[in-house]
Amino acid sequence: MPDLLSYENAMLEDDLARALEQTTGAFRDDYEKILSDVVTPTAGERGISTSASVSAVGVVSGGRDEVVVLPFLTQTTTADGARSSVSGSRVEVTMARVGDGWKIAGVETDLRVYGQVSGRRVAGRHA
Repeated sequence: MPDLLSYENAMLEDDLARALEQTTGAFRDDYEKILSDVVTPTAGERGISTSASVSAVGVVSGGRDEVVVLPFLTQTTTADGARSSVSGSRVEVTMARVGDGWKIAGVETDLRVYGQVSGRRVAGRHA
């Protein structure tokens, strides 16, 4: 999660490519659109950098090929000419087995699902 939500403005392209490599399925498509349509232009215009860290994580459910976890995040964001802001959140993250590893297949926040404004969606399906 930290790599998914962290980037330095000076290394934006590399950081966002690394973040995208951690994703899979329909979520990857949604997240790529958010990165290109929102994050890249906004971070470039405002000189935004952000750093996320996980303070705790719990397992919501698990199976052989999919697990849902609940990490508690702290995110520090800075922009050119502005003070840093720190925010905390919890997100529900669906991880899917891809080959011998795990990738992020869905992220749901308290307010919305990345890539979809309304409804509950995890890993490309409505719940």
